[in-house]
Amino acid sequence: LQIQPENITVKKNLADYYLVELDRKEEALKIYLSLLNDHPNDLEMNLTAAHICVAVQNFKKAKVLCKRVLVMDPENEDARNNLRTLDKIKGDLRVDQQPETESLQKNTSEKYSPA
Repeated sequence: LQIQPENITVKKNLADYYLVELDRKEEALKIYLSLLNDHPNDLEMNLTAAHICVAVQNFKKAKVLCKRVLVMDPENEDARNNLRTLDKIKGDLRVDQQPETESLQKNTSEKYSPA
């Protein structure tokens, strides 16, 4: 990371290592959210960060990330399934309706802070 601090792949691999090998979800999430600040339209990173948010019970941020994915890809089943899971947990999400594009598009430019 010190040699190539801008290398997205290296940072994603580090985050995945923290997540999978070390079970350090919070640290993995911080890396993903940092990457999303520079690359907010990366579908894969949004989905991965949303999954981690669910794992650490940060349901509000997971919801925002899933909705961001649906703005980019309205038919994305992974994001819809995540929202259904969150619906069961929180009881306040309506995934059967199309997301409100105007309010969701504002979220696509939202910067994320760790935790």
